[in-house]
Amino acid sequence: MPSFREVRAETESRRYYSSALLITGFEDDGEEFLDSAITIRTMEVTPGGHAVIRTGSSIVRDSVPDRECLEVRAKAEGLLTAITTVRPPGRFLDRFVDPSVTELLHRRNEHLSGFWTGRQHDDRAVAPQLVGRTVLIIDNEDQFTEMLRHTIEHLGLKVTMSGYRDPGICLDGHDLVLLGPGPGDPNDLSSPKMARLHELTRALLDSGTPLLAVCLGHQILSRCLGLTVAAVDPPRQGVQETVDLFGRREAVGFYNTFFAGVPDTPPPGVEIAAEPDGRVVALRSARFCSFQFHVESVLTANSVAILREALVGLLR
Repeated sequence: MPSFREVRAETESRRYYSSALLITGFEDDGEEFLDSAITIRTMEVTPGGHAVIRTGSSIVRDSVPDRECLEVRAKAEGLLTAITTVRPPGRFLDRFVDPSVTELLHRRNEHLSGFWTGRQHDDRAVAPQLVGRTVLIIDNEDQFTEMLRHTIEHLGLKVTMSGYRDPGICLDGHDLVLLGPGPGDPNDLSSPKMARLHELTRALLDSGTPLLAVCLGHQILSRCLGLTVAAVDPPRQGVQETVDLFGRREAVGFYNTFFAGVPDTPPPGVEIAAEPDGRVVALRSARFCSFQFHVESVLTANSVAILREALVGLLR
């Protein structure tokens, strides 16, 4: 039988090791700022004046103790140098700047939403007719909903969020209701979630309240209008495609498994944007607009413009 040597070790909390610190606020001119850094390899200075630097290494079968110690030292070298020398460090990262890589990164961002890759302080995105209007966003368990909220507030609207489970959800008293994205099979009416979303959507259609629907919300709306919704293989998860959006080509981001199909006879008063294979990418009428793609996604190049146009059309 092999023998095992007992190993003793002292353990303590890692404290500021794998979290993040951030400072956020407003400049004197009112512009927002955010400065953030992860705290790995960060020096913590205690109230008593002690400096603590935490680094580590991964111990595997082939680990060599001397090399592991060198790795730990190398990870802490930057901070150790900063507190043990008065020599100015000089510019360091410039040695690793590759013009071809820089150009590649710039070209990659050309196909992404400038709203998410820029500073977001351009007031030209605001439409005067949207300022102060109210929107209820129904959250269907998707973090993309927060991106929708942020973008819509940036356009000047006032947002209220409510989960689909909220028994006291009130669809009245808002200029517009947004039925958000989320996981789940829109055809599964045995699911309390899907049954609830169908109920809410039909109530909005009956009342005539302006409705904007995204992804799952679009699929539920499509079902309520009589369209067939089916799964596709493979799913479109994190895929950017250029589609025909009511007569113009737009690069948009898809994160979905289900698509509505173009019906033989479109519902009265409903305009359909679809791909040649019959996949419906958007619907619109006088009282609603819906997108199968995530209009708020960084993969939707003209995200803010598309969303602003839809909101202005519905709230005109």
